[in-house]
Amino acid sequence: MGNGQRQGMSAPDVVYVCRPGDDNEELRYSLRSLRNLPHGKVWIAGYCPTWVSAEVERIAVPARASKHDHALASLIAAMDHPEVSDPFLMMNDDFYIMREMEKVPVLHNGPLDQVIEDHAKGSSYREAMENTAELLRKTDALELYGYEIHAPMEFEKIGLGLALSLGAKVSRFQYRTAYANMMLLGGIQCSDVKVYRQTKGHEYRNWSLLSTSDRTFKFHPVGRYIREQFSEVSPYEKAIPQRQRAGSRYSSHGAVRYTSVVTRANG
Repeated sequence: MGNGQRQGMSAPDVVYVCRPGDDNEELRYSLRSLRNLPHGKVWIAGYCPTWVSAEVERIAVPARASKHDHALASLIAAMDHPEVSDPFLMMNDDFYIMREMEKVPVLHNGPLDQVIEDHAKGSSYREAMENTAELLRKTDALELYGYEIHAPMEFEKIGLGLALSLGAKVSRFQYRTAYANMMLLGGIQCSDVKVYRQTKGHEYRNWSLLSTSDRTFKFHPVGRYIREQFSEVSPYEKAIPQRQRAGSRYSSHGAVRYTSVVTRANG
């Protein structure tokens, strides 16, 4: 039984898709946040930092030329692994579960056509979403929504495999949006839960889910907030030597702050 899983409940494994490198404090605190969610085994697909404990299962994936290709290869390796639960919950190393919950809800950011319209013409993101939408209109999906929310998402292997197969030749294919629409998941509409530099306030303290960038985790007040919420070491990490912990740039007293307090791009 994975840490956080409750007696008598069946909960999916958690799969992290991780970039190369040991310097990944976001992952450390994301692993700590799993205490708020019932779950099975925890897997890391891609590169597993040396400070991660033996409680975490590994799926080694050689580094790819681009970040996108590496993440996709890691996801496919997890999907194909016979010991990873079906379904499984996919996490990025900068996702945090801030409140106790029985299950991560299905979240979308509105009708797909509107999501596309809200992004600048000619941008790579808009082009990727347009290509994904074009593919989806050839399937049985009816109402199309955008699911590129920076939050955990549960995948059934057969559905994910089908979505990835259909989008294999689509440039920067948006597999989350394709999968959720093909599986008719519906869900709850919300603004993105990623914290950016552009907007002000402390609204993020009320969110049940959070995501950061490398920069906002290191320097923005949201990083300090996350570190304060999850100060206890989890079973998924090796103990940090005292001298290293005292000098850490991520300690609660050492974080650099912006002169203006900012949160997320979508209010």
